[in-house]
Amino acid sequence: MRVIFHQIHHNIHRRIYQHETHHNDGNSASQSQRPAHQTGYGLIEVLISLIVIAIGLLGTAKMQALGIANTKIAGQCGLIALQAGNLAAILHSNRGYWQVTSSEKEPASPRCPSPAGCTLSGSDTVTDPGHILIYPPTAACTHTAPCPPGRIAALDIANWMKNMHSHVPGYTATINCTNTTSTPTTCIISVRWPEKITGMNTTTATMAATQAMQIHSYFLHVQP
Repeated sequence: MRVIFHQIHHNIHRRIYQHETHHNDGNSASQSQRPAHQTGYGLIEVLISLIVIAIGLLGTAKMQALGIANTKIAGQCGLIALQAGNLAAILHSNRGYWQVTSSEKEPASPRCPSPAGCTLSGSDTVTDPGHILIYPPTAACTHTAPCPPGRIAALDIANWMKNMHSHVPGYTATINCTNTTSTPTTCIISVRWPEKITGMNTTTATMAATQAMQIHSYFLHVQP
C-alpha cells in the first residue's frame, strides 16, 4: 500500500510540473512569435505626428506674417487716402486760384495743366509750369497786405508737403488739371509711394527677392 500511495503521489507532482512547464513554454512561444518591428511602431507614429504639427505651425506663422504685412499696407493706403483728401480740400478752399472760371482767378496762367501737371515730392520739391507753387513761398501775409490766391495756394501746398513727407517720405504727388473757360476746372490728384513686397506665393516671393520695393498708386478726381 505504501508503495502504491507513493507512486500516485509521484504521478500527481509530475503532472503538475508538466502542466506548468507547458504553460510557461506557451507564453514564451507567443512572446517569441511577436514581430520584431512591433516595439517601434508607436515611435514612428509619434515622429509622423510631430512632422505634421511642425508643418502646420510653419504655415500658421507664415499666415500671421502675411496678415501683419497686409495690415501695414492697408494702414498706409488709408493714410494716403486721407492725405489726398486733404490736398483736395486745399483745392476746394481756394477756388480763386484753382478754378479757371472763377471771377476771382489770379493770375491768368493755367493751373497745373495736363499732361505734365504739377509734381510734389519730399518736403520742399515742387515742379509747377506756371511758377506759382514755388518753395519756399513768399513772405507771410498780413492784414495790411492780404495774400492773393496764388500765394495762398503756395503756402497750402508747402504745408501739405511737409506733413506728407513726415508720414510717407518716399511719396510723389501729381496734380493734373484741365483748364478751359467753357467748363469747370477738374483735376486728378495722384499719389505714388513705395511698399516692400511680401512673398505670398512663389511668384511674389521671386519678386520680393529681385525687387526691393513695389510702387503703389492712389488717384482722386477733384473739381475745385
